[in-house]
Amino acid sequence: METKKKRRPSKWQNKSDNITDYDPVVKKLADITSSKINVISDQEATRLFTAISTRSSYMIAKAITRIPFVKDAVLINITSDIGARPEKQRKRSGPLASELIKTDFDGLKTLKWTRVVDEMSCYYPEILRFIVSVMLPPGKRDDPKAIHSLLPKLGLTYGIMLQHRNPELSRIQRCNSMMLSSYICDQKVNLDTNFYNPRHQRV
Repeated sequence: METKKKRRPSKWQNKSDNITDYDPVVKKLADITSSKINVISDQEATRLFTAISTRSSYMIAKAITRIPFVKDAVLINITSDIGARPEKQRKRSGPLASELIKTDFDGLKTLKWTRVVDEMSCYYPEILRFIVSVMLPPGKRDDPKAIHSLLPKLGLTYGIMLQHRNPELSRIQRCNSMMLSSYICDQKVNLDTNFYNPRHQRV
């Protein structure tokens, strides 16, 4: 009677429950996105109360960003609010339907980055501000030409974020796939027509 050989477990099988064992960046990201409650020091509290007494939004914000625990708490509240917004973009039709859900032929043909980024500015102005601040130096953040050059990149970033949360919001990905397929076909035609064969060389 034949005996079946036991399969050797995959090197990842025992680690599937603890992904951070072989990918420490996952643990780092989990720590960044986790919420924690901390208590600030008396000195930090005094500094914050002093800023509040000025009633200046700039001074209060500046004091908050200088206290790590308070800054983290503000970011947690902002990201929590942002994280709930994609649920409001699941409508497939009507005036509130997302630009990214128009995945039919007409939707792919009429894609405009201005509309996509305009929607992003309505739903996620905080994220848009962060991204533009990273992509442009301070002297160019109010330059219309510099901002206009970012529209395709901003729209693509927005499409990636939303499609991961809701696969139906895949208009950008479908357009990219269509253009990539067209580009590959063009490349193949060019290669075939320009193919060099020594046998065809004139003597």
